[in-house]
Amino acid sequence: MELNAAVKQDFYVLAVTLAARLNEILLEARKISLEAMNAKALVARGGLEMRTFKPITDYMSLLAKETIAVVSDINEAALHLAHQSLQEMRLRDVMRQISVRLPDIEQAPFGQSVLPSLDALETDVRNQQGALAEKIDHLADLLGSIDQKMRAARVVSATARIEAAVCGGSCEKHFLDVAANLETAARLIRTRVTDCRKQLLTASQ
Repeated sequence: MELNAAVKQDFYVLAVTLAARLNEILLEARKISLEAMNAKALVARGGLEMRTFKPITDYMSLLAKETIAVVSDINEAALHLAHQSLQEMRLRDVMRQISVRLPDIEQAPFGQSVLPSLDALETDVRNQQGALAEKIDHLADLLGSIDQKMRAARVVSATARIEAAVCGGSCEKHFLDVAANLETAARLIRTRVTDCRKQLLTASQ
């Protein structure tokens, strides 16, 4: 992903917006974790009759744990992005001020000796913008990782419904509820991930 020469988006606004969306994702991931714990308790009480649910609940726990970990990584990456954007903005401001005075500098005694420093400054700006683009790509990859996990959650939810029907009896409703709640949480998380991706796209245009 390439950034424009002038980074238009205030990355602090981006970081705050992402943090708000990530908090919602975190809450949904915790719901999945809680749902998995409750389902595990049911499986433990159900004994052999419900043993096929154990890998499902284990995977739900893993999904929730990994999603929470990725959310933490994204928060940290967003903060680094905001910090680096400030450095890039400062360098661009210096370049802009010097550019305005460049004709005078070139005419001044020893003015030519300043030009190599300007080249170095321009290189620094390009490096900072390259680093920002890499950070945005990294954030996009992390969001993609969450999206992939939530696609897996839909498969787990479908499997849970099948197993609920096989178990039948009183446990069927419990596990159908587990499947429905997992599917709802996964859908909400994917919606928030899409919002975050749009914010990143806007920031890079």
